[in-house]
Amino acid sequence: MKIILDNLEPNLVENLRYQAEQHGRTLESELKLILTQAVTKNHPENFQQQTLIPLDIAAQVKESLDNTGYNSHEQIIDLVQDVKKEMAEEHLLKAQNHHES
Repeated sequence: MKIILDNLEPNLVENLRYQAEQHGRTLESELKLILTQAVTKNHPENFQQQTLIPLDIAAQVKESLDNTGYNSHEQIIDLVQDVKKEMAEEHLLKAQNHHES
């Protein structure tokens, strides 16, 4: 299902992007979580708690990280920040190349 929201205040969008970044989530994931929490808070009897990542996948990711030496919270945060930085640099490079074309 797709929901489109028009005419949002630019500050709201920027604040949501910043919040998502601080939580290590995409804007879409952050919005889904905010909406889920808002609805389940008001009507918990109508919803089951759902994890963002299925438990079997989460266990596989944890095992993979442990096997490669990322076994502390701090190491994993550093890894995620490094990956996010690389992705941002790639995005900027693609945007620069696109503008030069």
